[in-house]
Amino acid sequence: LWTDEATGLECKCRPDWMTTDGQLIVDLKTTEDASPAGFRKSIANFRYHVQAAWYLDGIERATGRRPDQFIFVCVEKKPPHAVAVYAASVEMVATGAITAEADLARLAMCREASEWPGYSNQIETIDLPPWMRPRPDGQQPVGVAPEIEVY
Repeated sequence: LWTDEATGLECKCRPDWMTTDGQLIVDLKTTEDASPAGFRKSIANFRYHVQAAWYLDGIERATGRRPDQFIFVCVEKKPPHAVAVYAASVEMVATGAITAEADLARLAMCREASEWPGYSNQIETIDLPPWMRPRPDGQQPVGVAPEIEVY
């Protein structure tokens, strides 16, 4: 546990596993695709870069010593449950730290104002996704079944 100096918010982290000397943090992830390209998508979709930065910063604040690496052990959800191991890059962690700092500042502002982001309070018009819209050439949109003639 630690208190963020900029916002005064109480913070915490709980790594899946850490070496006894605190120099290596390991996080176990299940994923659809453990390939480098697939897991990069998971990093972006689930903000794993923010988690890596948060844990590294948290352990440093708790122990006074920053871990050397943050490791992802990725296990695919479907057989044969392929496994890949990745170390978070310096750039990934730096980007995650910037995002985490912005998230904390936003959380502090929301708490202070008692106003939380959400969806519109008005009735909004919604349309089909672009890939379902009629095409100018008269062809069926991609992903839409052609009309069936009834005899």
